[in-house]
Amino acid sequence: MTINNAEVFRATTPMMCDRYIRIHYKDGSLPVQEQETSTSTGNEIMFQIVTECDKYGLELLDDGIYTSNGEKLGEAGCINGNWWFTSATKAHPEKIFCDSAADTVWLLQISDELPTANEYLQYHPLEQLSSGELQGLFETAALVAV
Repeated sequence: MTINNAEVFRATTPMMCDRYIRIHYKDGSLPVQEQETSTSTGNEIMFQIVTECDKYGLELLDDGIYTSNGEKLGEAGCINGNWWFTSATKAHPEKIFCDSAADTVWLLQISDELPTANEYLQYHPLEQLSSGELQGLFETAALVAV
């Protein structure tokens, strides 16, 4: 059994491991698993966004992300490990959440809310998509088909 990246107990059977846990839990001597804390700073987040913007020739300014023509695409950021962007083309912009800085900047460049399934799958293997992303692709395909 490993707790806080340190081996605490080793047994040859699951029953022996279960017995160890029960005994030490009852007497209060079982070590407590510490919560992992996020160590990313605002500078690290901005660096990731700038790096992704550079890939597409975009510019990150104080008030958002712009194309080389000076057209504002929107804003991007990360809160508690959740990447988001807001589009400047929407009348009522809302935060759309993504998996990474790369996805955030890439999706920000697409004029519609979601890319077509073919565009998205070109850069994201099907096996790596979350259930929400798969659902969004199916809903978009259904709307286009109607």
